[in-house]
Amino acid sequence: MGAAARHHGISRPSASARIRHLERRLGLPLLTRAPRGSRLTEQGAFVADWARTALDAAGALEAGIASLHHTARAGSRSRRA
Repeated sequence: MGAAARHHGISRPSASARIRHLERRLGLPLLTRAPRGSRLTEQGAFVADWARTALDAAGALEAGIASLHHTARAGSRSRRA
């Protein structure tokens, strides 16, 4: 949890609170917590994998839209010339 919090620039308590909130929203335990660290539950591993897929798709959508904007701007410039 600490490494993930540092990676995202938030505190460990904040990361833990966000995960607890997500667990409540989903009604699923995502982590097994222990004094020596946390591990994904089986459900947590599925959710993390699906989330990764969704984030990759969102990134592809964002890149595609940016490409359309770039193409549209380039087309409007060539019409002015």
